[in-house]
Amino acid sequence: NRLEQVDFSIQLAPSSLVAYDKNKILAEDQLLIEGEGGIAYRLTQRHINDTPDVILYSIGEAGMAGNEGFVYDLKSHRFISETMRLFFRWDSRIVNSYLADLRKHEPVRLRGITLSITKPCSDSYFHFIHESLPAYLLLSEQFPKLKFDHLIINGAPSQFKKAWLQLAGIDLRKVVYTGYSSHHQCDQLLFLSDLCYHYSPNYLTTGLLQKLRLKAKSEYRSGDYPKRIIASRKNAAIRRLEWEEELATVADAAIVDFEKLSPADTIQICDQCELFIGPHGAAFSNIVFCRPGTKVIEIAFGVHEVLYGRLASVCELDYLLFDVSQKDELQTYLKSLSYSTVA
Repeated sequence: NRLEQVDFSIQLAPSSLVAYDKNKILAEDQLLIEGEGGIAYRLTQRHINDTPDVILYSIGEAGMAGNEGFVYDLKSHRFISETMRLFFRWDSRIVNSYLADLRKHEPVRLRGITLSITKPCSDSYFHFIHESLPAYLLLSEQFPKLKFDHLIINGAPSQFKKAWLQLAGIDLRKVVYTGYSSHHQCDQLLFLSDLCYHYSPNYLTTGLLQKLRLKAKSEYRSGDYPKRIIASRKNAAIRRLEWEEELATVADAAIVDFEKLSPADTIQICDQCELFIGPHGAAFSNIVFCRPGTKVIEIAFGVHEVLYGRLASVCELDYLLFDVSQKDELQTYLKSLSYSTVA
């Protein structure tokens, strides 16, 4: 039940992994433009969130370095470009300095088979949930008999990583965390190419997380959760909504701190809600667990990342974007809403 040690890449046809339509419009970005008289117009920019071809790399005698999990071949001393895409954006002097620094860190040998789900920036919640975790879910789905001795993930240990890994069925005793000074050498290393492009979730990644949603619903008893929720950032350093309590009253919604929820509760509360509203932040990563048709309202603070609008579009959610300066318009809109059961 163990993969043979090989020194070449195995490319799987996308159709063997997931069915998707490359020509379908999957995402819709809404941008706020302020016009004459201070009126904000919403411009819609359509684009396609493509699903990349997925490559499974299996490398005998492989090294891995740094927090982002850069992989190199011990025999040829060459790095695998797939794992170093962030490097290509940086000054070459930084790259050379980093590679030279590897000599200072003695490697830790990982015997047997090591599985890496490290992805650039996946020490953060969004990238972990939508890039790293789906990599494991896809491998376990396509190779249910796959056995491994170690699992490498980005960054320092954190409670949210441990909780989601446990929900996915991973033995935490096998988990190895990376850091800037990390340097591992593996008997055999397995890892996947990127399942999605930067900030562009697609049918493959959201579909894998939806299967995890169904698994959690079947294993955990459903509780009594509010139908309308506000994702709170009152304890965050930035993008705090000063009128959060007022908004909760107007929307007749419960204030939810997702940092305090278990993955099972996170999935259940999103699955049952009809309105998900809040300031731009990591909590919106969880809208992937909402049912199609759920109304999602994101509050932007000026310059805005469009990733959650893209995620909402792929998940077929009813998404709206308001700027924090549009408090009155938002409250007027919320008062006009009538709620019905989400399909």
